[in-house]
Parts: sequence; C-alpha cells; structure tokens
Amino acid sequence: MKLKKVCGLLTIGLALILLAACGQKSAQDIIKSELKDSYTGYSELSGYDSSIFSGGGQEITFDKKHHTLKSGDEKVYYEVVPEKKLPKSMKGILTSHESELSGKDYFIINVGYDKDDVWGKLGDQLYCVVLTDVGNSIRIFEFETGYTTDGYFDFTGKVSE
Repeated sequence: MKLKKVCGLLTIGLALILLAACGQKSAQDIIKSELKDSYTGYSELSGYDSSIFSGGGQEITFDKKHHTLKSGDEKVYYEVVPEKKLPKSMKGILTSHESELSGKDYFIINVGYDKDDVWGKLGDQLYCVVLTDVGNSIRIFEFETGYTTDGYFDFTGKVSE
C-alpha cells in the first residue's frame, strides 16, 4: 500500500516537472537564448510612431544590454511589456493573432527615442517580436490600433551574417 502511494506521488511530481519545463518561456528567457544581435529583412510599410521601423529592406540590430534597437542611423529604446500589463484593447488584438503565435516564442515591446519615454510607461503603439527557427528568423509586427489607415509595419527577416 505504501509503495503504491509513493509511486503515485513520484509520478505526479514528475508530470508536474515536465509540464513546467515544457511551458511557455518568459520574455527574458527568449531574449537571452534566442534573440540574435541583428536581422536583415523587409517590411512593405513603415511603423506609425518610429522611423526605425521603416518600409523596405533594412537591418535591425538589438543591443540587449542597453535595451536599444538600431536601423541605419536611427536608434530607439525598447522595453518588454508583460502581457498582463496590456490594456484590454491590446489584449483583444493579441488574441486575434493567437493562431499565428501558437507554438512560437514571442514578446511585446514598447519603443521610444528617450529611455524615459518607455521605461515603466505603456505607449500607444506596441510591437510584437516573434522568433522562430531557434531565433534565426524574426517577425516584428505593429499592433493594429487604428491610428492609421495606410497599413501597418510587418517586418520579416533572418539573422544577419
């Protein structure tokens, strides 16, 4: 009887450990283990509030230590925004992308030209960074918040060599 209980508890414990290990990674884990330093790619349209997210072909460089993004001569600060801090309107937008994000590593960023503009503040325009192929492929898309009718930034790229 005791052996049966011990085996049952060990099985439940092992199952919980496996479930925790296979769960979604945190943004910090994704950035540390998968986000590469730079990506070359293309977006048909520019981003609404930042010239760093311009249309056409470009290279986007991440400085993880200083929380900056750079493209050409433009540099912005970024902060990772936890999903639980998103306004309800943004959560609905994230839900609308659920099928394309399922099974992929992603995080949401707020960007600004001054560190004080983004740190601890939630901007009107957010971007979702999606990594696939162990970080060798990236997609950065602008949340469709209705500020423009011209379209939205949607960058797709590969690791720069």
